[in-house]
Amino acid sequence: MTDATVADVPVASGASRGLWGEAARRFLNHRLATLGLVMLAIIVLACVLAPLIAHYGPNDIDLRGRNQPPGGVHWLGTDGTGRDIFARILYGGRISLSVGFIAVAISAAIGIFVGAVAGYFGGKVDLLLMGLIDMVLTFPRLVIIIAFVAVVGPSIFNTMVVIGLLSWPSIARLTRGEILSLRNQEFVLAARSLGTSPSVIILEHILPNVLSPILVAITLDVATVILLEASLSFLGLGAQAPAASWGNMLRDARTLSILESQPWMWIPPGAMIAIAVLSINFVGDGLRDALDPQHIMGGGAK
Repeated sequence: MTDATVADVPVASGASRGLWGEAARRFLNHRLATLGLVMLAIIVLACVLAPLIAHYGPNDIDLRGRNQPPGGVHWLGTDGTGRDIFARILYGGRISLSVGFIAVAISAAIGIFVGAVAGYFGGKVDLLLMGLIDMVLTFPRLVIIIAFVAVVGPSIFNTMVVIGLLSWPSIARLTRGEILSLRNQEFVLAARSLGTSPSVIILEHILPNVLSPILVAITLDVATVILLEASLSFLGLGAQAPAASWGNMLRDARTLSILESQPWMWIPPGAMIAIAVLSINFVGDGLRDALDPQHIMGGGAK
């Protein structure tokens, strides 16, 4: 049996658990992926535990302690109103990461649904949905997001929704392609002959066998959305004052005097964006290698 054939053969539940175990082993042997997962876990945990870690609230103002450099009780210094940079980094991470995860969850739900319906039913349904996908892909996403947020008003909720509603086509096309390769396999035809409903066939028989590439795409999309949220917040269309996000912290530090003489106001949020995105990309690369069917079936290690 060739490698290509092996990659297309669905596996039973017991064998599936073995393959997922092999994938986990391969992932843990991927040093950059493991490093990225550890770094991401530390960032998420620190943001969740922000009230226990930070000595100050993100909006606590101390006019006598304005523009203090890092050191003493303010580990990363203070901004122009005396707010603690370290506290704002942790609380801002809650918003930036939440936008990434929730917006991608919205886009993944839409994309998987549309792609599954198009791939399974084919014909006119596929033609109609692919036309919709192509139409959405022609939209300049950033321009549409900016226009939408400007009309309905800037807020984190609006940012999450509009990003999610415009980011699903790539996942839909990926899901459709994977399902097209499986919809005429013997196990699908057998389920149809038994009168199994299309929804059950898609959810219980097909999707589990195409989950690997979709999971990788979703992971990498989180990094893209975090960067997009930072861009919108920098433009004033994301998180609104006094709430902190990594993007609007960079916006607050955009003046030339701050860039030259107060680097502690822009280096920490910029570094957190870079570290978070890099960590997620490392995890995505590790998942891509670990979930490669040819590598799993061959049992090779990275």
